Amino acid sequence: MNSEIYYFTGTGNSLAVARDIALKTDGKLIPIPSVIDKDIIKTETDAIGIVFPTYYEPYGGVPLIVRRLPKN
Repeated sequence: MNSEIYYFTGTGNSLAVARDIALKTDGKLIPIPSVIDKDIIKTETDAIGIVFPTYYEPYGGVPLIVRRLPKN
């Protein structure tokens, strides 16, 4: 099984988790900022993962950059 792991990290903790997942799933690491300006993300992988930190709930819990990911 191959995978693509999209990640956003502030302090490096989410990157460490994304690396572990990628290693165990034969995954490719893709930083979210590198795809944020695309209209659509095309992939032919078996699985997709998204790793990011969560924030204090009044701010929605999900970082804005993650909410802005292209939706297919």
